[in-house]
Amino acid sequence: MQRRLLLGLALAFTVAFTFASPAAPLWGYGSAQTGVLVVTNTTLIDGVSDTARANMSVLIRGRRITAVGAADAMETPAGATVIDGSDKFLIPGLWDTHAHLSYWGEDALELLVRAGVTSIRELGGDPEEIGTWKAEIESDERIGPAMIWCGPFLEGLDGDDEYRFKIADQDEARYAARALQALGVDFLKIQPAIAPELVAALVDESRHLGLTVVGHLPRGVGAAQGAALGLRSIEHMSPYLRLTDNEIATVIAAYLEHGTWMSPALYSMVAPLEAAGDDPANDARVQRAYEIVQRFHRAGVPILVGSNFAYRDWPQKPGSGLHGEMRVLVEAGLSEMEVIRLATATAAAFAGAAEETGAIRPGLSADMVLLDANPLADIRNTERISLVILRGQVLPAR
Repeated sequence: MQRRLLLGLALAFTVAFTFASPAAPLWGYGSAQTGVLVVTNTTLIDGVSDTARANMSVLIRGRRITAVGAADAMETPAGATVIDGSDKFLIPGLWDTHAHLSYWGEDALELLVRAGVTSIRELGGDPEEIGTWKAEIESDERIGPAMIWCGPFLEGLDGDDEYRFKIADQDEARYAARALQALGVDFLKIQPAIAPELVAALVDESRHLGLTVVGHLPRGVGAAQGAALGLRSIEHMSPYLRLTDNEIATVIAAYLEHGTWMSPALYSMVAPLEAAGDDPANDARVQRAYEIVQRFHRAGVPILVGSNFAYRDWPQKPGSGLHGEMRVLVEAGLSEMEVIRLATATAAAFAGAAEETGAIRPGLSADMVLLDANPLADIRNTERISLVILRGQVLPAR
């Protein structure tokens, strides 16, 4: 039954994506294909440099950034739309690398973009629903962030996730990887209720297919073993909180050896406390989590910035949850500039999209956020949004 379902979805999406026709853009100043836009006299935080640059201008033609330079040296093309960036700060569009769209619903897409999140890593949901939204976004039929996605969760027979594909043996694991690749996913995601030998089969098959595997640690498997199994990123803080400092050092060494990324989703620990009126500064688990994240970061383990938004009654919401994650990473000891780079260029590199997005430089997609206050002075200023530019189109703040 599951095999027929995945095969049917793969065939249906192959047909739908092949014959989808682009529609007119839904918002912005003129055509996304031919419009010329200039953001002038702004302070630029480009996602890769160590410092901000004042009095800069950015030229956009259609969907792409075509020039970045000093405002007094850049000519404004005739007929261009000019956005005055004086006393404002321009950053790249943000990535939320831990999103669950199906649990929240389709209005998450616009909530994300309005909050400056122009790209996401979708970490498990209804493959038909998400695949359809993704195709509509890519053909300009729907407002929403660009995304990489995994389709359903993968787990063993005793798993109970809502959007799941259950795997009984290694043959089924290999079949699931092939079927999901045919569906068009970018990677695979496992849940805890899966045996290590099934993960090993998924990782091996995925390597042949050009995919990677991410997710929760299988039950009974430690973080260092998860890295050795080949998981590209390991989600949440639960794998680390009971470890000693020496054990943390062992895990860090394993992550560096195997190229494993940390995906802490810290705000999903902090947000419930804040919603209840409690101070996370007084919570020992949160403070230990902060200490661990800082150790991983200082050791050179790459970190993903993600909100883990899902159900509507959870305190972390689409868009605002990502800003919450950025704030708590600063509270954990990272600098504002480090967090901005993690949420932009570093996330794009993880996604294999560094030549497409994640920074403000010529040739990349024109995804950026104009802020009314300096995020390097206070990371919470990433929420003080003047406007969002998504693939060359302007979405004014509400």
